[in-house]
Amino acid sequence: MWTNQMRPFRTEISMSAHIPDYRPPVGQTLFMGHMNDQPYLVSVTGYHHDPRFTKEQIEFTACNDGQTHSSSIDLFKFYPDAPIDSQFVFCVVQTSFDGRELLEVEEAYFFDATTAFAHKTSLESGVIKSRLDLHDKDRTFRVQVEMV
Repeated sequence: MWTNQMRPFRTEISMSAHIPDYRPPVGQTLFMGHMNDQPYLVSVTGYHHDPRFTKEQIEFTACNDGQTHSSSIDLFKFYPDAPIDSQFVFCVVQTSFDGRELLEVEEAYFFDATTAFAHKTSLESGVIKSRLDLHDKDRTFRVQVEMV
């Protein structure tokens, strides 16, 4: 029986998970991550279309080094509800062993420990699928804390 604290993870209701199809307004400072990498703090400076690419390009400044960047918006995950003064992020990691090598996959990043552990529980129970299902046996999930 599920209690309110044990409900399966659902990205669309999680306030500290990424928001699919989010398009940050120009001037917004928020965390974003390239594909499935650790999120980092950026300030959005603009958008443009480049004939070499099919998707809109986002222009942003990385807050950690002040460097400006431009890339396809669909390559990023945005975390608009994460506090911009966050010092840590919680990463759910899958570890599996195929008999020859150990493989670790970052499943997802969260700015809230409760949401990260709910995601881990949902992965372990099969409520949601792993991002990369290579080895079903001998796999474990953990939540690790990383500095941002």
